[in-house]
Amino acid sequence: MISAEKCRLCTKEAPYTIAIIVQEPPTILRSPAFYATVHSESVRPYERASQKGIRLTYTGKRKMKNILFYGDSNTWGFDPSTGGRYPLENRWTTICTDILGGGYHCVAGGLNGRMTAFDDPVKGCRNGLEGLDYELQTHKPLDLLVIMLGTNDLKYTDAEGSATGMQALLRKALSANERFHLSYPVFPEETRILLISPVLITGTVNDNAACNEAEESKQLGCLYGKLARECGIWFLDAANVTGPSVTDGVHLSPEGHGAIAMAVAEKIREIFEEVR
Repeated sequence: MISAEKCRLCTKEAPYTIAIIVQEPPTILRSPAFYATVHSESVRPYERASQKGIRLTYTGKRKMKNILFYGDSNTWGFDPSTGGRYPLENRWTTICTDILGGGYHCVAGGLNGRMTAFDDPVKGCRNGLEGLDYELQTHKPLDLLVIMLGTNDLKYTDAEGSATGMQALLRKALSANERFHLSYPVFPEETRILLISPVLITGTVNDNAACNEAEESKQLGCLYGKLARECGIWFLDAANVTGPSVTDGVHLSPEGHGAIAMAVAEKIREIFEEVR
């Protein structure tokens, strides 16, 4: 039988209000030995409890919303004019954070060439499915995960294939708390995900692409939108916000970064208005 109680676990950093769920009678929570172990300063409370088979859930209120942007070169800030990286202040992730204001902390987890769930035969470490957990564990606890991927998939597959890869990625993200249930939760309050389908392609991502990248990119918005509805998450179609730069027809211009930033900030505010 599952029982739950709350107790105050003190650490050097700050007190945490913890919901403790155990698979044993609640007498363990009243045991002096248990409290002696919990208040040890050598190990964090959720680590100690995990060793005892106890699941901890953070229930305290945090003032700032913590958001992870998980994407490719357009999240990284690739500059198609120079082949380098836009200054921090010109990237949509930074601009979005500035628009949102002091109540939000946003992490830009962008990687050039990242795909939803596929390996790049030329460049390693580009599989978004394999890399997701590292980002989630690094930047948790999260209030929102924002995913904008799909463009690079079209180097090697079509829009339907990209949607299949995104489906696998979303399933993995949605199951994060369950899969890591013995450690500090990725999403302490609830699992919130915003899926953004990328801007259209008017240029070429790969000269040897297996499909017509420009035509296939037009289908991503519809396919990703359907996925979002099926998964019960939020959705934004970047192709309805801006287009790629005229320089290469793939990456965002400075103006495009500004437009995406405004649209994403508006959507994030809408999300947190809904969950109040």
